[in-house]
Amino acid sequence: MNDHSLLHIALIYLAVINVVTFFIYGIDKWKAKKSKWRIRETSLLGLAVLGGSIGAWLGMKVWHHKTQHKKFRYGVPLILIAQIALFLFCSCRTASLPASPSSQIEQSNISQVADKIWAFSQSHPNGFTLDILTMKEPTEGIAVSYAATQNSHSRNQLDKVINHALQNGGYVGGWYNKDNGLYYFDSTRLFPEDSLQAAIRFGKENGQHSVFVISSSTEIPIMLEHAPNVFLVMYDVEIGKEPLLKAIEDYKCEIKYDFSIINGMALKKPDNRTLEETMQYFKKVKGVTNVEYDHVYRLTDPVKPRLEIK
Repeated sequence: MNDHSLLHIALIYLAVINVVTFFIYGIDKWKAKKSKWRIRETSLLGLAVLGGSIGAWLGMKVWHHKTQHKKFRYGVPLILIAQIALFLFCSCRTASLPASPSSQIEQSNISQVADKIWAFSQSHPNGFTLDILTMKEPTEGIAVSYAATQNSHSRNQLDKVINHALQNGGYVGGWYNKDNGLYYFDSTRLFPEDSLQAAIRFGKENGQHSVFVISSSTEIPIMLEHAPNVFLVMYDVEIGKEPLLKAIEDYKCEIKYDFSIINGMALKKPDNRTLEETMQYFKKVKGVTNVEYDHVYRLTDPVKPRLEIK
């Protein structure tokens, strides 16, 4: 339980005990008028000491009770002042406590963290999964990338990946694409290794080709077939999609879907062109960073080892 949770519980306790104390002072006043058995003065003062000083002070004023007794007239206000001072001291101490690792990164220069991860990637050409709060690689788990940070390959885009990762578990993954010479970064979700089906389902929802089991360095593909007429095109957000739109018009392709969570489109090839030659054409369009098949998703068991070079 952290300090903020304790403070929340303390506030609830103070609210309850002060309400109770307020009404107990009223009950004792009623008993005095009816000449009934009274509540001990030590009990009334004890409630104030236990945190009900505000309720005791209000009870004295509202019910006009114990106002002529010196131990109450002066004692309750002194207890109240002391408890207010103690509460302010504890609140200031809680506010000055060191922030959690996640908060520390959020408050610091994100670029410094990105610089470290960028440098880390240079010595891991075959990919990595990194806990950005500790700057260490986890030894187990199933790593699956988020679609929200897909196609992030520049140093500037790495800042966005880190921001997303801070809000979603704190893991960043990276891999080098030999076809275009770019190193890609993703905000990554880590599943327990006994949750393969959940990991694959999450991978499907986020448009991933595979999930990666860290402890055994194995890559499990989750889509093995592709649509015969549709392909995917990813473009650089800094260049924009205007050159791509012009190429689509010139080549007479049909836009099947314009993705909102990633910088990409699903396109249908012209009837008089093959899928392969159409994909080759779009690989040369300005701003296009990746062209790939539109895969048909299905769960699969075969695994493909991925060697890790340290």
